[in-house]
Amino acid sequence: MDLLHPNTPATIGAILHRLSAQSARPRYAFLVLNLISEAADARGEAGPFIPQPGGAIPIRDWLTEQLMPVSARDGRRGLLRERLREEMVESDPETVDAEIEAAVQERALAVGKTNVSRAVSDLVRAALSSAIMPVG
Repeated sequence: MDLLHPNTPATIGAILHRLSAQSARPRYAFLVLNLISEAADARGEAGPFIPQPGGAIPIRDWLTEQLMPVSARDGRRGLLRERLREEMVESDPETVDAEIEAAVQERALAVGKTNVSRAVSDLVRAALSSAIMPVG
């Protein structure tokens, strides 16, 4: 059985094998694929927008929001907070914490969107994206 052939049955093992051959971050790409499958409609397609209570949002934004808890465990956010605190020594002490959190959140979202785009590119290279609408 050729695990890299596009017609290979989509078992989890086959999917992981294909992602490992095409992605520097196969586990992350698998998480993105799983989230896309959760967002898929009755035809098995997802995007370009995902319905939300406040209105539809682009699938890339939705994927990024879903993955934020995973990246929150990363120590880089703490380091970014420290660096921003040093840079904002002249800010109003009453608003500096909120300003720092807003800057950290903005940076995390930007990085998250980039990571999601890379993961979707990996899914395309691994021929696992036939039902994904554009994420950009």
